[in-house]
Amino acid sequence: MVNVQPEPMLTENFNGNIYKHPKTGKSCFTGGDCDVRIWELTGLESLKRQSTSISVSADMATRSAKNSEHNKLTEAALMARNAGRKSASLKRLANAAADGKDAEWEGVAVLPIGDDKDKPAQVQLGYDGQNLYARFQVTTAIPFLNTPTDSKLLFKSGSALELCLSPNTANRQAGPNNRPPMEVGDLRVLFARTAEGKLIATRYRPKVEAKEKPLAAFFETPAARTSTRSRRGTTRQ
Repeated sequence: MVNVQPEPMLTENFNGNIYKHPKTGKSCFTGGDCDVRIWELTGLESLKRQSTSISVSADMATRSAKNSEHNKLTEAALMARNAGRKSASLKRLANAAADGKDAEWEGVAVLPIGDDKDKPAQVQLGYDGQNLYARFQVTTAIPFLNTPTDSKLLFKSGSALELCLSPNTANRQAGPNNRPPMEVGDLRVLFARTAEGKLIATRYRPKVEAKEKPLAAFFETPAARTSTRSRRGTTRQ
């Protein structure tokens, strides 16, 4: 049992807090690594606060908007140059099967994953009358191994492959940080292999139309809280 005092100061990896000790009046900084470290800050009383004002003309605001758009285009061009092709038309596969064989993938466009040239990875996508197929090729020293105790947390318990699907991208509006909000129909699937050699997968749907959500789950960190309205795990030998 932890006895939390009236003035708790909490920390974790990669963040910190500045506070004034309620008893001594000293200014302190707490920072996290594998432990919690506390530093006393001195000299803060010499800091002076000043106020000023700036004026922004309509021309300056217009130039700022143009510069922002230019920066976005430049960043997209750099990503395309570093990571290669990011879009391709789906190809119908003849005699497709999830069997690890290569013949049916001849002529299918290769899409690079990530931009780490020391750990090249790629994916190919195809379909037939019943299924969508994804062929991943990943070069890494980390084994494709997952040791889950909870099927909805495959992203925490080891290596996994991820496939995100959306039926609607043409008219989707960008949200905060230029990321579009989730919509009904969006789908995220995680694939993994257990120590026993079983292939497992978990499907996440962030939004569903049904009122009843018996498989709803929430994922939370100190920075954010997200939810999935429907998830289901499957296993295959």
